[in-house]
Amino acid sequence: MATRLVSVTCPVCDGGGRAIADLITCGNCNGRGTVQEEIVIRERRDTGDAGGGCVIALLIFAVVSVLVLAYAVLRAFLELLLTQEGRSKLGKLALFVILALVVVGIAKLAIDPEHTLADLGLVSHTSIWYDATFHEIIPRPYNFALLLLSLIPFAVLCWGQTNHRWLTESFQCIGSSVKYV
Repeated sequence: MATRLVSVTCPVCDGGGRAIADLITCGNCNGRGTVQEEIVIRERRDTGDAGGGCVIALLIFAVVSVLVLAYAVLRAFLELLLTQEGRSKLGKLALFVILALVVVGIAKLAIDPEHTLADLGLVSHTSIWYDATFHEIIPRPYNFALLLLSLIPFAVLCWGQTNHRWLTESFQCIGSSVKYV
């Protein structure tokens, strides 16, 4: 390892050249304000610049992987659409996903109505917080009514499962598409 002398600010007088009493010259740097220090320079090995090629190769790999996966999923869904049973399972999967999203949305609205409405863009964040106090848009007792509303999609899902096997055929549709992929 190589060493080199460098000039640095004197740590005793902070580069002023005077000691604590302004009348005395700093004994560390003799009034210069700088001192010579020896630093150790570590050897660096040249690793080269392989980053650009790696990034491009990784990007190409990611794009190709996504395209192959999208093709496989689309082909699986198209094969499901070709048969009556597949269309039925795909429709039941769509109904299940829609009802599940409704349940999650209602639950989020019931738990935190003000921020949910602000996130949806229906109210502004400034209308929730003004005068440095929090103002409820939907009063807290009505949150329980919103939670009761979420029971309606649950009831529809239970009715669909008992009468038309929505959940089992939805999961079979997901399983068959995963097997195909």
